[in-house]
Amino acid sequence: MVTDLKTGRELWRKPVAAEMVSNVAISPDGTMLATGGGYTDGVIRLWELASGRELGQLAGHRAHIGDMQFSADGRQLVSCSGDQTLRLWDVAGRTLVRTLRGHKTEVWRLALLPDGKTVVS
Repeated sequence: MVTDLKTGRELWRKPVAAEMVSNVAISPDGTMLATGGGYTDGVIRLWELASGRELGQLAGHRAHIGDMQFSADGRQLVSCSGDQTLRLWDVAGRTLVRTLRGHKTEVWRLALLPDGKTVVS
């Protein structure tokens, strides 16, 4: 559900994941919403924040999405997952740029530094 905090009015509501929603991220310009699902849903869905129109999907994770964050310019999205990976996505092209491996267990959180070159997980 997307709600206007000033008015309390619900802007839109729809199912945004195959199962529960495990996390959300909003692009720096406030126009795009990314949603990640839990348990077996490894797909990130991209939405137009104002209308709720689905813009596309980022598919590749094989387990729940633990966390995700847009880069400062909004061109990339970094995600982590129960599949023990972090993935860097090109948002406009809806493509995978890089998969980062090395974790021995599920990855639940990440932080992208403001320089856009370093991620902590």
